[in-house]
Amino acid sequence: MRPCSMRFVAAIGFAFVGSACAPVNQQSLVAAASATRPEAMWVAAPATYEIRLPTRSFVPVAARPDWDELLAKDDAHGVHGLVQLNATPTLDTRAALQQAGITLGQPLTGHAYLALVGPTLDRKAAVLAQIRHAEVYQADDKLSPSLKDERALDWARRSAGRTELVVSLFADADTSDAITRIKALGATIEGEARVAHIVTVSLPAGREHELAGLDAVRYVEPSVPPGREESERARGFIGAAAGAIPAGSPNGQGVIVGVLEGRHAQTTHPDFGGRVTQGDAGTLNFGVHTTMTAGMIAGSGAQSVASGAATANQWRGVAPGASVRTYNYTTSADSITDYIGDVTDAVRNDAVVLMNNSWGDSGCGTLAYGAYVGRAPFLDGVVKGSLGRPVPIVFSAGNERAGFFNSATNANDTSCIANAAAPFENYGTLNHPKAAKNVISVGAIDSGNSAMTSYSSWGPTLDGRIKPDVVAAGHHNGSMNSNVSSITNAFGQPTGAANQQDYRTPIFDTTFVYGWYAQTSSAAAEVTGGLALMIDGWRRSFPGRADPLPSTLRATLVNNAADLDDATTWYNPGPDYASGYGLVRINNSVQSLQRGDAVEGSVAHGGEAHYFLTVPAGAAPLRMTLAWDDEPAIHGANPALVNDLDLVVTDPNGVRRYPWTLNRATPSAAAVRTAEDHVNNLEQVLVDAPAAGAWTIVVRGTTVASGRQDFSLVTPNGFNRQPVDLILALDTSGSMNSVAAPGGLAKIEVLRRSVRLLLETWNLHAIATDRVGITAFSSDVSTTPNTLPALQPFQANFAAVTNAAAGLTASGCTALGGALQTAFNSFDPASSSKRSILVVTDGMQSANPFVGEAGTPARLRIQSFPTSGPLPLDAFYCTTTTANGPSGTSIVPDGQDVAAHNAEIHSIGVGVNGAGFQQVVQRLASENHGISHFTTTPDQNLDVLYINDLIRALKSNTLEVITTDTGTLAAGMPHEISFPVNATSRSVTVVLSWHGVTQANAVSASMRGPSGAIITPAQVRQQGYFTLLRFDLASNTNTVAGTWGLTLMHDSKPALGYQLSVIADESCFHYDVSAPAHLAIGEQLALSASLSEAGRPVQKMNVRALVSAPINSLSNLLAKAVPATRAARKYLAAVQAGQFDKLLSADAVLEAALAELSRNAEFMVEANRYETRALEFKPTSVPGLDPALLGETRFVTGVGQLSRVGAYQVVWQVAGESACGPIQRQELSSILVGIGQIDRERTAISTEFVRRGLLAVRVKPIDLGGNLLGPGQAVRVKIEVDGLRPGSRMIDLLDGTYLRTFVAKGEGEITAKISVGAESWVASGKSVLKPK
Repeated sequence: MRPCSMRFVAAIGFAFVGSACAPVNQQSLVAAASATRPEAMWVAAPATYEIRLPTRSFVPVAARPDWDELLAKDDAHGVHGLVQLNATPTLDTRAALQQAGITLGQPLTGHAYLALVGPTLDRKAAVLAQIRHAEVYQADDKLSPSLKDERALDWARRSAGRTELVVSLFADADTSDAITRIKALGATIEGEARVAHIVTVSLPAGREHELAGLDAVRYVEPSVPPGREESERARGFIGAAAGAIPAGSPNGQGVIVGVLEGRHAQTTHPDFGGRVTQGDAGTLNFGVHTTMTAGMIAGSGAQSVASGAATANQWRGVAPGASVRTYNYTTSADSITDYIGDVTDAVRNDAVVLMNNSWGDSGCGTLAYGAYVGRAPFLDGVVKGSLGRPVPIVFSAGNERAGFFNSATNANDTSCIANAAAPFENYGTLNHPKAAKNVISVGAIDSGNSAMTSYSSWGPTLDGRIKPDVVAAGHHNGSMNSNVSSITNAFGQPTGAANQQDYRTPIFDTTFVYGWYAQTSSAAAEVTGGLALMIDGWRRSFPGRADPLPSTLRATLVNNAADLDDATTWYNPGPDYASGYGLVRINNSVQSLQRGDAVEGSVAHGGEAHYFLTVPAGAAPLRMTLAWDDEPAIHGANPALVNDLDLVVTDPNGVRRYPWTLNRATPSAAAVRTAEDHVNNLEQVLVDAPAAGAWTIVVRGTTVASGRQDFSLVTPNGFNRQPVDLILALDTSGSMNSVAAPGGLAKIEVLRRSVRLLLETWNLHAIATDRVGITAFSSDVSTTPNTLPALQPFQANFAAVTNAAAGLTASGCTALGGALQTAFNSFDPASSSKRSILVVTDGMQSANPFVGEAGTPARLRIQSFPTSGPLPLDAFYCTTTTANGPSGTSIVPDGQDVAAHNAEIHSIGVGVNGAGFQQVVQRLASENHGISHFTTTPDQNLDVLYINDLIRALKSNTLEVITTDTGTLAAGMPHEISFPVNATSRSVTVVLSWHGVTQANAVSASMRGPSGAIITPAQVRQQGYFTLLRFDLASNTNTVAGTWGLTLMHDSKPALGYQLSVIADESCFHYDVSAPAHLAIGEQLALSASLSEAGRPVQKMNVRALVSAPINSLSNLLAKAVPATRAARKYLAAVQAGQFDKLLSADAVLEAALAELSRNAEFMVEANRYETRALEFKPTSVPGLDPALLGETRFVTGVGQLSRVGAYQVVWQVAGESACGPIQRQELSSILVGIGQIDRERTAISTEFVRRGLLAVRVKPIDLGGNLLGPGQAVRVKIEVDGLRPGSRMIDLLDGTYLRTFVAKGEGEITAKISVGAESWVASGKSVLKPK
């Protein structure tokens, strides 16, 4: 099923005052598709602005609407009009129109809508400029063309002088007021279906135009007689497999099916055992046909032997455990509103989850075959969820291929078939309402030879859509009384023609016998019973999870159907207008659902959803099916498709593979795979011999006129995550030999261990097309292997990469820019794999090329800088030699922004560092869809951070971090951690590491399931400092959904620090996070989150964030501590002596000082003091926009103002109930906060002559919150003095003070311009300067 996404955004607006208190939208890489985009085969592309109504097609002249004239019809209530926009509106445009007073309703073609223009219309709203044309919806456009067809009026004019009409009202109309106005025309009300906004009226003949002229009226069409049973010509039957049903196998238990016909089923038949009941409130009226249908669906076969069957239960229904509610839609004067009322009652009051309709309105004498009219829009709405929840609906295709059977003449009537000449003979005989887009229409075959029967109605619909969808058995071997079904189910195989066992079904009879029925009624009932098995199988596999969308069931049926392409018959490969996509195979469909082959998703207009497959060599044909339950179109729509999605499949060679399409103009021609499909709301791609490698599948929202569209996508064995090209950029400079904190391991050793843990964890979740690379950077850049490109298949080279990582050593300078450029050079531009880089570094850049910035706005870019000029972002020269790459030659930057390389970058800054270094680490992530972290205690949390980033890099509809934990285990004291696991989880992985001792199993871990039983891991990997446990739910009978408990134990002294991550591989609920690039003191930190599930807003989710803010401002701590270090003393002595031209690089001194401070226990205690605050989120909304269109629920929270400089640590947490069961998620990120607005009054500016003729100007910037700029920020400070020439560059005094000398002849008042970042001001004075 479809994953749910959650997006977190942290933006300016949440804060901590006096106390301590991101998403990367997952990058999608699409393989190159073919340059040409063919149009649908059978119909020319309409003009962009052509509006097609049932009565006319036209292109309006673009003109500014006269709103006064439009609203003159009804100033008080507004007017329903036809509104055309310049383009399909975005969600923002829809919201703006709503705010301005225009509510968009049903979409039309040409970017047009039926809309309500409100009386409070804001005529000055800017959004109105996007409206190309607007007019009142004319009465002539509301009258069905059928009102001019005498044959269509036979039933409607059965009362002299009056016409019975079906009147559809606008959904926002006042129904009571509309009925009053209709009665004023002399009409009587025959029936009401307010839920569907439909009334049936008897109107004096000739007043139809007046009726249509009422603003509340949307459409008027003639009434039709009650639908007819579609087994009039003969009687047959349906059976299911013989033999006992294995325990636990699907049998339909708990599934409630609605059967809607012109009679009720015989509820007292022993086969039903009380499972078949009356659903409506009318008089119980038994019928043979309804009893037959119910028996095919759910009969137990209990009377089989007594009735002459050879084996027990031989004449059992397909789903003998299902319950059935039967409804008679002819109990009132008006069958149309009666039927709508029965459907509404079934969904809202009777818990019906599936409906069977083995009846139809004949195409003769009423409405044209294949037209989108009558009940079709209502049914499409019901399937999509208009009654409160989506419900799949099955219809028989009809038995009118050879004409309508006229019982009066006992012969077929072919007079209403539009065109019986070649090549159209037998085509276009689909009766009503089978042209509805979202229902499953079922045709009938002869199960003896898999040939289409002579009676089963064929498509296409009038707009060329493929109907029927599938076929099932109507009879066997040409005999109407010997029907053997080819359908199978999950509990056995059918008895076939070999032993000539009849299949029978209960019929209404006082002796409770079995009888025969056939034709498409039987075929539809078979499929309905099969769907009941599918729903039951789903619920058994995923208890507590919401039922699949109707589109998921339809796509699964189609994807598992057997194509009727027998070379000895006329059948062609692929779908056709006779048999749809072929013969249903229910057993395969049940297993497909239970395997999780289907995903559900959602796209907005212009949006895309990406999925991926890794296909092995020699694989079977690759088949995938996309279906969506489309929005109802207007009555008579042609085309009827409202939301057009496209299935874009690209093979490993970049070749686009197209779906099947048919040509309505030549209906007998074979389907082709050469173009996009812009006609159907189901598309299937079949690749006969798929190439091995990574396939990219994109569901594209080509035109989503309703704002957002749910969809279902199915392929055998489901989809895997996107392959990843992952490069580990590892800092191996000399500073990595130092410890990050007193008493800890050297940073290079911590890194070696973390890399090993990452590689082992990845290996448990790798796919064949993943690739790995390592770029280790010091003075030069080396790779594993030491060639370019630095990428190789991960699984095949796991041992070599692991060994290389274990041998990493630290020395030299820090060539970060060279490492990133080497990584970029390694990516294959033609690959569809996701590009990810994980960076770990502990210090400032110190070798060319550097990560600098360029452009407006400034973006990170790798550049080579001259040795004599300023360097970016606290960089310094450790060496003036440009770093060499793996080939031994200098690394040359490509001149592009870092973001232009389309790689997701996650970054971790290790140790105590200055603001410039932190900005590089932060911006590498924030400008490249990644997450950044800062840690001064890597031996306590680097593993957790690294695993967090690994899962971010790998994540694509699958892996998620459930929880993380760090702490200390006391000897002999168990530590309990609990977390939920839902039914969609394929595996759970525990990643456990420790520090302080190198000993396998130093920490033991045991897992218990919800019942308390011990769960045995499927895989265990151990080293002296970690244990990995993988639990595979599919293969372990002890693993069940619910709350799991993990117990950690350390037996010996001393206490042991540990790190824990728990990962789930599941398909139900996913999320993304993001953080702002940089915040400043005085700004607010507003946190927001967006959650969705199956493309719909969530209902029962809670979001909170644990935000840890530093108690001490880092810039103030460094300003106090750095000058006192040994590393700074010699530098500061040279400054004091005025030896400005002989100074070492201040940034080099700062890096050495920071390494020294890392060993200072007192300083590290102060640097690691945090205060944590839990922030609860509240749901919010977007004005003027239905949350359902957003497809998500938005949450916000926030407090006060930020007051301290440093890295704020954020733990994002989501928990609650989803359709899959309990959900828990956790994400880690950091938000960097710098100084705020400079306090010019408190910022000290002074002057002194350091020697004759050389004036020094000092500035010590401080912000309004009392935070010093701190050391390492010389690149942000500028001092200029009017009339004086600079005598030196900017000099960092390491205590937050910056100095610059100027050549001056004597003392006197000066005027200086001071700049700190983007702020500038003028100060003047003599020894002390004050701002002007």
